[in-house]
Amino acid sequence: MVEEKFSQTGNFWIDFGIVSLWGYLLKGKHPIHFKENLEFKARNDVAVCLSPDALVLSGGERAIDDTLNESLNELKNAVWGKTRKGKDWWKPEPSFFFKQFGKKIDALLQTPNKLKKSGKFRKRNTCNFCGQSNNNVGLVRLSEQPLIVTKDKMMTFYSGFKGKINICTNCTFASHFAPARIQGVFSKMAGNTLNMMIPEATDLIDLARLLHWFGQEEVVKRVQTPLFGGFQNILETSMKFLFETWKMLDEKGLKVDEEFGPKTKRFHVAQLRSEKKVTQVIRYYLLPDIYAIFNAFNCTKYLTREGKTLHTFEGVFNHFYFRTPKLDTHTREELSYFIIHRMDLCELIEKFLYERELTRGEHLKDSFLIREFGLFVEFYEGRMIKVEESVLGTCKSVGENLGELAFNVDDAGILYTLRSVRNLDDFLASLQSFLTRYVKELQPKFYRKALDDLLMVINDKNWKRFKALVGIYAVLKYMGLEVEKRR
Repeated sequence: MVEEKFSQTGNFWIDFGIVSLWGYLLKGKHPIHFKENLEFKARNDVAVCLSPDALVLSGGERAIDDTLNESLNELKNAVWGKTRKGKDWWKPEPSFFFKQFGKKIDALLQTPNKLKKSGKFRKRNTCNFCGQSNNNVGLVRLSEQPLIVTKDKMMTFYSGFKGKINICTNCTFASHFAPARIQGVFSKMAGNTLNMMIPEATDLIDLARLLHWFGQEEVVKRVQTPLFGGFQNILETSMKFLFETWKMLDEKGLKVDEEFGPKTKRFHVAQLRSEKKVTQVIRYYLLPDIYAIFNAFNCTKYLTREGKTLHTFEGVFNHFYFRTPKLDTHTREELSYFIIHRMDLCELIEKFLYERELTRGEHLKDSFLIREFGLFVEFYEGRMIKVEESVLGTCKSVGENLGELAFNVDDAGILYTLRSVRNLDDFLASLQSFLTRYVKELQPKFYRKALDDLLMVINDKNWKRFKALVGIYAVLKYMGLEVEKRR
């Protein structure tokens, strides 16, 4: 009886491969209860055990080797296939990592025993990843493991360095399974550019739970299309992916918080480009806490009178871009960054609405969508940023008064003036000047009360937020009246 051990490394790429290998060994068992499949009998009567810190196969040496060989056959089917022209070649995402093998796919399909006998792996030594010293080790190669790094040696993305990072046969074998698992759900290939989103887990079981969570058939079908498709930037695509996943799970009544979901919080988001066998990182971000993002989604949903659930985030996010002179979604990338880091959005949304409505003339032509923008601001600022409801109501009242005034007197300059103030004194002076100039048109009774309420809470520290909120509701009211007029 022997054991083949694949230890947790803390390197997200290798650990992803280990859990993917476990999934291939589990294939055909169709688990009903996730925990029951942490220990099972695989092919050839080989015992498989997934623990937080290792995947262990126990049995006869030849039986283990045959079982791993069968997993390699599954891997081949996942990474190798026919092109549109009928040529045998790598599938899109795997080709990004393995095309340097050319048609020699057998060079990839080698068990740890075969790797030990190859010239790449020599005497036994300590692996810099799993820490084991009972396996043969070789050097990490850029062409074979472009996403493997250690904290003290950064050679991965620099083609001029060979590096001296030892990797053992078992870690190498496991890493080959990672590209097969990311395709379809966690990555998207376009030309020579790869966008991907890889989770970082606390341990192997947590990572397996996450893959099980995201791997449900309904999730895959729902998120496959929007994942990294139809968007220009990496953060906005990740935000769309997470929203579609959260929305589907929420509709199924599944909890998507830390108590019931995976312990995994952090995701690596990267955009890579491959040119002449050199892998370059174009953009890289770390999403520190996906549950904070899920909370933002949850805070911006509401029930209609008819009992239907609507998501204000969805309408805002899908329209947070500019169309002229060409499609520009950079501002949606910025919106995603703010949500990821739980930042106040009101100044960003104010800037967007003023530029889209007044500078570019790209009107939000749907009154329902205009209402969604207003509700999104109200829900996000109130529930996420914790702005008091009375303050939000005051800003809304002042803003809507000014938006209606600008429409009635056909003077968009009121909105421009509101947007251009640079300090608290200018802001308060402009509010007072509107009352003096348009005393008849403003409905002064309501405007003066709202203005007095605002003066009770505004100060040098918070005035920018309140000015932005007033500006948002002013523009939305103005846009809503324009839509009604065009009808």
